Amino acid sequence: MKLSVQHLRRAFARRDDPGRFAELFERVTTTLIEQIDTLSHIAADFSTLARMPTRRLERVDLNEVIREAARLMEAEAGRPIELALHPEPLVVQADREELRRVYINLIKNALQALVPERPGRVRVTTRLEVDEGGRRWAYSTVEDNGRGIPEALRPKIFEPNFSTKTGGSGLGLAIVRQCVLDLQGAIGFESEEGVGTTFWLRLPLASDEQPPEAPENQTTG
Repeated sequence: MKLSVQHLRRAFARRDDPGRFAELFERVTTTLIEQIDTLSHIAADFSTLARMPTRRLERVDLNEVIREAARLMEAEAGRPIELALHPEPLVVQADREELRRVYINLIKNALQALVPERPGRVRVTTRLEVDEGGRRWAYSTVEDNGRGIPEALRPKIFEPNFSTKTGGSGLGLAIVRQCVLDLQGAIGFESEEGVGTTFWLRLPLASDEQPPEAPENQTTG
């Protein structure tokens, strides 16, 4: 950014070709705005990771939270998000806003993974699972038919500060993972290059799980 401003100042001092300067001014200021936006996103992600709010736990229907997240991302992306949700409510104990951010982040990543070579598809599913011990879980997936994750990068996907996107902070999936773990859940993914990626989440149903403790100033991400 500093080099861009210095270049612009030198060109302004010369001003020997007004047309050329106008073109340079447009290009440099556009670049500066993009870089400022990138820094803003990175700062916001670090703020999310660092701040320590009190988690407000309540009984929420996972299906309802996913519908809200999908509607928000549909409006932003201008494309439909497919939903295949369990017909009955899947009630979990969670902070509603935090849980919605989890799915917004996963859906956004899925949308960004789509490729222009074929029609893009993002699909979110939920179902009820019962394990061998009779414990009931809300199981959900966020699927895309995008570029897939290279095998060499897969071990790093949930690491803080790792990102496959230019200008990304690498905190999004690290925050998502921590939120899920704090709710006594589990998260993982399956991916095939050139085919797509599926992230899966498993959260305990509220009826079978005591609310996880949320001490004051508990870090959410």
